[in-house]
Amino acid sequence: MNLSFKWGGEERVEFSQILEKLSEISEREGERVVIIFDESQELRKLKGYNLLYPLAYAYDNLKVKFIFTGSEIGMVYDFLKVDDSKSPLYGRAYTEVVANPFSRETALEFLRKGFDELNMKVEENILEEAVDTLGGLPGRLTFYGFTYMQEKDHKTALRKTVDTAISLIREEFNNFLRGREEAKDMYRTIMTVCAKGCRWSEAKNAIESKEGTKINDKRFTELLNNLVKASFLTKEGEIYKPADVMIGLAFSSTIS
Repeated sequence: MNLSFKWGGEERVEFSQILEKLSEISEREGERVVIIFDESQELRKLKGYNLLYPLAYAYDNLKVKFIFTGSEIGMVYDFLKVDDSKSPLYGRAYTEVVANPFSRETALEFLRKGFDELNMKVEENILEEAVDTLGGLPGRLTFYGFTYMQEKDHKTALRKTVDTAISLIREEFNNFLRGREEAKDMYRTIMTVCAKGCRWSEAKNAIESKEGTKINDKRFTELLNNLVKASFLTKEGEIYKPADVMIGLAFSSTIS
């Protein structure tokens, strides 16, 4: 079922009104209403309307629950501002569920059981190559397993999965760059330099060399932190590296 609302004109509907009606339904039917915002980091781009105030009102007064999902967890927190004392949502209790990639052994077992359910016997060395190449994201492993089932060929399934993953990563990165066009070349340089891991100074030197000018330390750190928040990079000790093995592969050459 699809619902359409007018956000302008005399018949416009306020988001708070929608929440109030849903709360009324919840009380009348005795059923919990749960509203899910998928890829909720995209809500940061909402212009001309502060969604946090009706969310805070609903949290305090209405019988509705909210779930915020996102592949860029740092950006989700940037939107919700739950730790910002000036935010309408500050001080509200919440539960965080982090879905980390599978460990290597869990990923292998995931593929084994999946193929067992299909009554397909796949050699262990093939499963190991798939996991070592693709990493531990369940969706990616599922895509590989499904493609293997169709193609009946490991190399073909692996190649198609890699190509699809890289295409999605590039799409996500280009989406990340929207609104950051003035720094897009610097972001690309950072990701390329850090494709196999890099230090803060190495990435900064690479940008200064390419741009032919100095970049402020604070500004450069902000760029790095944005990439970490967006889950393109992770920091381990003094090393920044791709958050996922396929991200490293996608940025091992310049993104167009």
